[in-house]
Amino acid sequence: MSKILNLKNTIWIVPPINLLAYKFEKDSYLPVLDQTVWTINNQVGNYFFGYAYVNINGEYAKNYVTGSILPNNNIQINFQNVVTLNSVVGVGKFEKCKFQMQMVTDKNFYLDTQTIHASYMVKTKPGDKWFQKLPGSEKFNNGVPLSVPEFIKKCDEATS
Repeated sequence: MSKILNLKNTIWIVPPINLLAYKFEKDSYLPVLDQTVWTINNQVGNYFFGYAYVNINGEYAKNYVTGSILPNNNIQINFQNVVTLNSVVGVGKFEKCKFQMQMVTDKNFYLDTQTIHASYMVKTKPGDKWFQKLPGSEKFNNGVPLSVPEFIKKCDEATS
């Protein structure tokens, strides 16, 4: 078994190269912008807990996150929408200080469509350039980039 990762009190974002996701509509796959911020607030052994704040194509959402670190740093994460309480599982691996993740939503999870997104989630913290100007956020905020705290606030407001 690998050494247990310490993820408590960390923040993870989608870097610019991985902002593209796809939603399924009937027989077509349409590209959409998907920025996600994870805040991992707690960890007990191989389990971690927090929130996923999401904007897909201009729609904000918030999800509970419960994850487990499996042997060889494989990761399984359950995302549960705080409004609908529907869940979806993401899978991946923690490698070289990045989460390599993939998830496919159910039609009822968030938007009225299925969405697939594969990404490397990278760690950020106050003072980092991407913490101050979240990649892709200017596309759904009238051309003005959001900081991570501003993005989280918009997700909270949209789901309260």
